[in-house]
Order: sequence, then C-alpha cells, then structure tokens
Amino acid sequence: MKTRLLSGLLSLLGFSGIAASCNNEEYQSAGEYGTPYARFTFKGTVTDAEAHSPQEGIRVISRSAEAPELTDTVYTDRAGAYLMEFEHIFPNVEKVELRADAQERENGILFEEARHTIIITEEDYTGRGEGSSWNHGTVTKSVDFALERKK
Repeated sequence: MKTRLLSGLLSLLGFSGIAASCNNEEYQSAGEYGTPYARFTFKGTVTDAEAHSPQEGIRVISRSAEAPELTDTVYTDRAGAYLMEFEHIFPNVEKVELRADAQERENGILFEEARHTIIITEEDYTGRGEGSSWNHGTVTKSVDFALERKK
C-alpha cells in the first residue's frame, strides 16, 4: 500500500514538473510536422538566332540528377515562350539542365540543340518561411535560347 501511494505521488509530481517546464517561454515553439519544400519556376523564350524571330513548338526539357521531380518537357507557344513550374520536397537542388531541342521546322529550317545549366544557390531562394517554416522559398530563373541554324 505504501509503495502504491508513493508511486502515485511521484507520478503526480513528475507530471506537474513536466507541465511546469513546458510553460517556460524558452520552450514555446509549436511542434510542426511536415517536409521542407521549395517552388521552382523556369521560364524564357526561344528564338532563331539569325532571324531573331520567336519559335513556336520548340521542345524545352529540364533535367536534374539531384531531383528527378524537376524533369519535364514543355513546348514553346507562339511568342516562343516556355514556362515550367515545380514544387519539390527536400530542396537541396544545386543544378538543373535545360535543353532546347528543335525538330525540323515546317519551313525546312533545322536548328542546333542548345543547352544551359542553371546553378541554384542559397541566395536564389526568395520568400523563405512564408506561411510555414518548412517553406524554403521560391526560385525563379529565366533562360532565353537563341537557336543556331544547322549548316
């Protein structure tokens, strides 16, 4: 009986000690559950380097060895513009390769493939922590391609 009473008393004291320590302002951060993420936007235009005219229907491909989720293929619109948008978890991306890959055009013009490597640094992330401490921010990069004609 004495042991049970002592155990019960120690349990109550233990819980009240924990409750008192949790009320300390030093430990008032809310527990969060989730995964760090960031948003990535890659955009630009594709033009004919010789005629300086926008090129519609050019395939633009993104690839990242570090983040396979950042792999996509889009086609340019009438203005030669392309846009890629991604949300990626564990944003530890440092490098993404973009490639403008042109098939034979209706007018018979052939273009050389063009590549550009995007390097992403900590300074490229904007809006870090907006809405959530898991939000690492947004990276927006513009890459324009001027395609050379095949000889």
